[in-house]
Amino acid sequence: MNLDFSAALKAPASVQGWFVKILIGGILMCIPIANFIVFGYLIRYIKNVIDKNDTLPEYSDMGELFVTGFKGLIGIILLSIPLILIMLIVGLLLSKSSSMVMIVNYLIEIVYGFITMIMIANFALDKKILSMIGFNRAALLFKNNPNIGSLILYLIAANIIYGIVATVCAITVIGIILIPFIIFAMMITLYNLVAQFVQNAPSLEEAKAQAA
Repeated sequence: MNLDFSAALKAPASVQGWFVKILIGGILMCIPIANFIVFGYLIRYIKNVIDKNDTLPEYSDMGELFVTGFKGLIGIILLSIPLILIMLIVGLLLSKSSSMVMIVNYLIEIVYGFITMIMIANFALDKKILSMIGFNRAALLFKNNPNIGSLILYLIAANIIYGIVATVCAITVIGIILIPFIIFAMMITLYNLVAQFVQNAPSLEEAKAQAA
């Protein structure tokens, strides 16, 4: 089954009560400590979509969302260690060409961003910190999955679309106020695409069995 880009774009406003949920998400994004709740909410949403429930979840059990988001952040920190080491090595090897270092590091960051999104989906299966670096199980999500190219293209397209919207909004003061809500909606779209990718992975059941 192919990824549904249109459904991903519509995902932030696809259910009754979506406005309030996006409003809450955008407000929480502006509160530093509440970012854990937002991250936990997105992880809950990913799991919902993987389980073929595309509706935006409720903000129930905030404590659970906070803990899930906090665990996810620790996992991302663990995942970032190889990135830091690679960038240091690149800096040492290409120290005579600062422009080349910038280009290579930028490309590495793009690849890392893609891998991170997949690992977050992998984490969503069982919410265990080490799942953020569970590459063996994550590899199952790629195994014989025909949507790898589509996922990459759709993620790029979604970023461009939301980037244009955010840029236009930034022209006015009212528009600037809307940016946190636009970013939250963008995250819903991006993670919907990633969750669709996982949902359609031929080896998903095997990955779920490992997560059990």
